[in-house]
Amino acid sequence: MNWLALVGAFALGGGLIFALCTYFYRRNSALRASVFEATPSPRQAVDASGRTLYVNSAFADFFGETGRPMPELLLGSIGNCEESKGILEGLLARARDGQSGQIELRLPAKGGLGGFEWYNVVAFPVRERPGIIYWGLDDITARRQVEEVV
Repeated sequence: MNWLALVGAFALGGGLIFALCTYFYRRNSALRASVFEATPSPRQAVDASGRTLYVNSAFADFFGETGRPMPELLLGSIGNCEESKGILEGLLARARDGQSGQIELRLPAKGGLGGFEWYNVVAFPVRERPGIIYWGLDDITARRQVEEVV
C-alpha cells in the first residue's frame, strides 16, 4: 500500500509540475509574440536552416509571405544590382558567423512606379541559441531623400 501511495504522490507531483511548466511556456510564448508585434516594421527569427521561428504581421504585409528567410526574399527583390546583392550576402555571411550587423539597402520601389526605396537591414545572431538569427527591416527612404537634398 505504501508503494501505491508513493507512486500516486509522484504522479500528482509530476502532473502539477507539468501544468506549471505548460503555464509558464505559454505565458513566455505570448510575450515573445507580443514583442514581435510591438514594432510596425518587418521582423523575423530564423534557425540555421532558414526555417521561420517567429514573424510579425508587418513582415507578412511587406513580403506577402512568411515561410522564407528575409535575406532570401530581399535578394529576390533587388533585381540586377550586384552591389546590393554583395552587401546583403556579406551581412548574411557575418550573421551566420555569429556577428551582428546592419546595412542600408536600396531596392526598386514597390508598385512598379520606378525609383528606389532605402531600407536599414539588421541581423542579430542569438548568442544563447547558436544558428538563430533575428532579422529586422526599417524603411529609411525619407531620411535618405532628405540627406540627398541637404
